[in-house]
Amino acid sequence: MNRKKFIKKLQRELRHIDADERERIVKYYDELILDAVETGKTEDQAVSGLGSPESIAADAVAETPSKYVKRKKSTPIAEKILLLPFSIVRLSLAFAYAVTAASLGIAFFAVELSFLLVLIVGPVYAVVAAIHTGSAAITLAYLCAALLLAGLAVIMLPLIKKSFQCMFVKPMSALAKSAKNML
Repeated sequence: MNRKKFIKKLQRELRHIDADERERIVKYYDELILDAVETGKTEDQAVSGLGSPESIAADAVAETPSKYVKRKKSTPIAEKILLLPFSIVRLSLAFAYAVTAASLGIAFFAVELSFLLVLIVGPVYAVVAAIHTGSAAITLAYLCAALLLAGLAVIMLPLIKKSFQCMFVKPMSALAKSAKNML
């Protein structure tokens, strides 16, 4: 492992230590590597002589005064028990929202599909009507209606896609993150 990778990994392992203290430790090990390189060792040899960034970080956390170490706050059991009913309500509301959003998504898809079907079926029906009635005016009216609906379908497709994303995809990803944090 070269010097840059080692320093980057060490910084990541020391993320729970105060920034100033972390910078002091990283600078110390960076200078150790640079000194070893000046004496003729390669970066890889200098880095391998120090040990793994994980073990260095573990030692540094153990030796660092507690005021510089950011400990992960744990939630007491009593607080978790008190929050359980709210979690159940939250999950049931999330499920109701997911079902509603999925239903709206299916409805939007059905509307768009009907427009696209009119695009395909409309001209066919216009030709059949022209053959059956023999009237060019009726045929032209059906073709115009089919083209109008096809144009609406083309215009509405991005709008439906955007509204579906806003109503379903983004909230569901946020809901998944929330559920993950809750557990």
